Amino acid sequence: MRGQVVTHVLRAPAAAALSAVGAADTQPELSEGVLQVLSAYTRFVLPHATAHDPDSARAAAAGALRVAAACACSHHRGVSTAAVGVTADVLSGAVAAAAMAGGSGGGALPSMVLECGSVICSGIVGGLLSSFPLSRLHKSAVVLAHLAALAGTQHATAGANAPAALLAGWLSEAACACQLAEAAQRPVTQLWPAAALEAADGLRAPAREQGLASRRLKKLLREFADTHARDS
Repeated sequence: MRGQVVTHVLRAPAAAALSAVGAADTQPELSEGVLQVLSAYTRFVLPHATAHDPDSARAAAAGALRVAAACACSHHRGVSTAAVGVTADVLSGAVAAAAMAGGSGGGALPSMVLECGSVICSGIVGGLLSSFPLSRLHKSAVVLAHLAALAGTQHATAGANAPAALLAGWLSEAACACQLAEAAQRPVTQLWPAAALEAADGLRAPAREQGLASRRLKKLLREFADTHARDS
């Protein structure tokens, strides 16, 4: 039922408009309010709703990801930070669901997240291109690592290169959506997938080792953000 409430909220014209990039900058207070609702849902309700009402949870999470991806591109620091946080919460729940399923597919939430792969990547790339990107760098790396972990779990039987190819495809679509020049796209599509998969491998390690595994990915994201900041 609560998932249906979130879906209903996101269907309201003012909230639905936030799924368009740039809308959050014109209404930052509304954006922060909607994101607070989504954050509460994804953190406290989604894990239970996934088990008891998977269809409703899937629809609500998909709507949350679309709004969060657009809001992550906002130049309003509070909006973009909250948006990446919502995305991170959804992916954390999806990874947990896949782990509970023992790698057998993970159910509705992990499959929905993979269907939204390019949307999620667009929010991460767009967020790093917007103002104050370093404040979101850590959570951006976490999102990509979780996305890579899901890609690896869901496509483990498709070959060793399948997860990297999947990530590269999503990131390519995101780079094009963000209108990156060809030279700027290369590190995103050629270097980020392997670094994200390396960080995903570290998710099963102790906390200190997780930081080491994600170091390369964070370095690439920082270099990307810094290069754009210098060029803009």
